[in-house]
Amino acid sequence: MKRDELSQKQYQILELTVAGYGEEKIAEIMGLKLKRVEDLARGIHRKLGTTNFPASITKALERGLIASPEIKNFPLPDLSEWEKNLIDLVAQGVLYKQMSDKLENSSTTSICKKMNILKERYRVKNVCELIYVTHDLVRCT
Repeated sequence: MKRDELSQKQYQILELTVAGYGEEKIAEIMGLKLKRVEDLARGIHRKLGTTNFPASITKALERGLIASPEIKNFPLPDLSEWEKNLIDLVAQGVLYKQMSDKLENSSTTSICKKMNILKERYRVKNVCELIYVTHDLVRCT
């Protein structure tokens, strides 16, 4: 997929999502109705062959549709192998309920708590921004 296969609005939604904004705020920023943003988001997922934003961001990074974050001036904390596996599953679009089967000794509650801890540690607003910021750390192993 080439970058021009996403519409300009779809590309803008993808960029705002990796910046940590949710669909309601994106609608406000872009001056669109929430329903229009949701429709555009579904188009992004369809074009990238995904079902949600975490998986779409991963695909967009892998295909060069969005640049990897430049974090040279921001030392990132190390991730344990378990944390890398967790973020990788989220990046693949796996739902929290399904992760407890794939991660040892994990309940949905513990996974949610760990994701909140990781968001705080990396100073990000949401899971999509976490995937974006940690992409190179998770994919390098």
